[in-house]
Amino acid sequence: MDTSDSLEPEALNDFSNQLMRTMINNLGPGERPTLINQSGMNALFTVQELIRDLKECIQIMEEIGSQPEANIPALLTSVERRVEADIKDAQCITQREAYDKLQEFNSLAVEAGESMAQLQLRYPDTSPIRIDNGRLV
Repeated sequence: MDTSDSLEPEALNDFSNQLMRTMINNLGPGERPTLINQSGMNALFTVQELIRDLKECIQIMEEIGSQPEANIPALLTSVERRVEADIKDAQCITQREAYDKLQEFNSLAVEAGESMAQLQLRYPDTSPIRIDNGRLV
């Protein structure tokens, strides 16, 4: 798959710069630079996509006050599920090449969680309780 077709030029540039920094930063004493393997590159790309999604979720939460109040609980639930899915996906990434970007992701995840908690206090969900039996397994 050619990732240059699916990424915006700025995102591709950011990804390339991160890739180069990671290759240099992961060198031990006396080691020579080596090419990053495909799994490391995939991990970096995945984390970059997760960061982009988290930033989008944070943006939605920042603008939530402009939404009709009746829509806010459903919107918060949707954002909460996206954030949870992003966190779950990030926990599966173990390649050391993605370490720096994972740190950035973790900071954004904390920020998103704090924003979500504040918004849920301000706009409590009064809809009937949903039970997700999938979590019992």
